[in-house]
Amino acid sequence: MESKDERRHLNSVIRKIYEGLLASGKLTAEDLKDGEALRSKVLSLLEGLPEIKISIDHRDKLLPNAENFANEGSFELALMFYATYYEHTINRIIGTTVHRSDLSANVTKGILRTVNLEGKLTWVLEVLGLPTFNANYLKTIKKVSEARNAFIHYKWQPTHSDIKNSSEHKLGELTVEASKAAKYFKKFEARCLFKGNKGRLHKAIKS
Repeated sequence: MESKDERRHLNSVIRKIYEGLLASGKLTAEDLKDGEALRSKVLSLLEGLPEIKISIDHRDKLLPNAENFANEGSFELALMFYATYYEHTINRIIGTTVHRSDLSANVTKGILRTVNLEGKLTWVLEVLGLPTFNANYLKTIKKVSEARNAFIHYKWQPTHSDIKNSSEHKLGELTVEASKAAKYFKKFEARCLFKGNKGRLHKAIKS
C-alpha cells in the first residue's frame, strides 16, 4: 500500500505531465471543459510518444530554501536561491515557447547559453511574442542577481562593523523584495505558458 508521500509525489508528477502538455500547446482551453475527455486525450497523446521525457523541476526546493534562509537571517543564501529560481523560471518559459514554435533545440540552447538574465527578461520576450516583464520587478531581480554574484565571487575584503550592519539591513530589505518578485514571476509564467488556464486545468484533473 502506497504512503501519503508516495501518493503526493505521484499526483505531483501527473500534474506536471498535464501542465507540460498544456504549456506545449498539445492541450487547449477547449480540452479543459470535460475531465473525462481530458484524461482520454492525455492518454492518447502519451501512447503516441516513443518515450516519455520529464524535466526535473528543481524550483519546488528553491523557493522553500530561499524562504527558510530568509527567516534565519541568512540573506546572502536566501538571495542565491531566489536568483536561481528566477533563472530556472525564465529558462522554462523560453524553452517551452521556442519548442511550441517548432524551432530547433539548438535555438533554445543558443538563447539560454548566450543571453544574460536581463536580455532574457527584455528583448527575448519581445522576440518570442511574450508579455512584457514588469519593470520594477526587473530592477529587483537585477539587484538580487548582483547580490548573488557578489556572494558567490566573494572577495574577502575587510569592512568596519557599522558598514557590515548597514549592508545586512539592505540585504534583508532586498530579500523581502525578492520574495515579492518570485510571486510575480509565478503569475507571469502562468500567463506566458498557460494563458490563464492553469487553474482550470487543475480543476479538470480533479473532476
